[in-house]
Amino acid sequence: MERVTEYFAQLLDITRNNSWVRNEELTFREIDEKEGYIRGTLALHGGYTLHIAEYVHIIQGHPECIKYLHLLLCEFSGAFFTERSFHIGIPGST
Repeated sequence: MERVTEYFAQLLDITRNNSWVRNEELTFREIDEKEGYIRGTLALHGGYTLHIAEYVHIIQGHPECIKYLHLLLCEFSGAFFTERSFHIGIPGST
């Protein structure tokens, strides 16, 4: 994988072929051929909504999510359950 657009196309393919995903609304902004932003939502079966924001950089042919936020919302009996994941990585770190 040499371009960030390849990562975005792969992500779209995975989400569109996943039986748990009812609807996807993802957008992509390419900064240059090796970095870009992905953001949007995935509507999942069971009333879940996954909000996604990622800053992706291609390093030595592999995508690295330098910064990301995943927020899962679920409407359950009129109340909302949330689960958050936030990460700021340093290129080359694990």
